[in-house]
Amino acid sequence: MRAASSIVADIHAFQPEGGNWRPLDDLLDQLWATGEAGRYVPDLLSVLERFPEEDGVGVLWSVVHGVESLPGYEPALIRSVRHVPSELGITMVVRLISAGVAEVGNARLSDLLRDLAGRSDISEQIREVARDCAKYHGGRG
Repeated sequence: MRAASSIVADIHAFQPEGGNWRPLDDLLDQLWATGEAGRYVPDLLSVLERFPEEDGVGVLWSVVHGVESLPGYEPALIRSVRHVPSELGITMVVRLISAGVAEVGNARLSDLLRDLAGRSDISEQIREVARDCAKYHGGRG
């Protein structure tokens, strides 16, 4: 079995070729198999940051589900979404709100959604996702 750090290096280097996301899916499977994925939550979230408007033909959902299965991922998620907002990162915030989580650390999740909706340094598509989420979930978190 390869070392987790080597797998993570390959995850960082991954670029889909011709719309093929399968190699990333294979790398994610390898990382989960090491049992060390919890050490690499920021690295996993950085994949969402690199592809903020993508779901990788469903492959990036593996990142979402995997990270959500790990204890204590929430502060890293908030840092990631503040740094480079992504559709799936915002989705993860909404899923926390839906689960009854109002705050992570000093971040009120409803305020985070509203802040993202008002940012001028991100794409209109990401702002729109944040706006829609803030509209429907902004008062609940």
